[in-house]
Amino acid sequence: DPQLVSCQLADLLPDFIPNVLCSFITGLQYTHYEIWNHILCLIGRFIMIISKVFPSGTTLNSNSLVELLKVILHLRDCLVDGPKSLINLIHVDPENFPLIGLNDLGEKIIDGLDSVCLLAVEYIGPELILPGNIFSLEMIIEEL
Repeated sequence: DPQLVSCQLADLLPDFIPNVLCSFITGLQYTHYEIWNHILCLIGRFIMIISKVFPSGTTLNSNSLVELLKVILHLRDCLVDGPKSLINLIHVDPENFPLIGLNDLGEKIIDGLDSVCLLAVEYIGPELILPGNIFSLEMIIEEL
């Protein structure tokens, strides 16, 4: 973490962070849902990293981060009925699709989505999230 702060990543690569965030958005729109859990883990770690790179309050102007959180919350809303709703989200016919492990994967994806939301609040702070009405803390507290 000290190396992330001392290397001045934000100054050296100003477009790097928005480009990575846009790549995450693209990855979550990718139809191979098997990778979503891994992407969500990377997003969580990346949120922790950018909270160290940018001083408090400077990430407020990150439209890419706001858009990423909107995509994550949309996916979470689609999975509100539990892991079985993953079938509807990925548009597969349950009769022609092997559902072995799909519930476990759905649970992992839901946990990953919740984790990213909580990490965003913890590491970036509610300042980025609450003014834009991206999501309410009540929803997260109720889920916990």
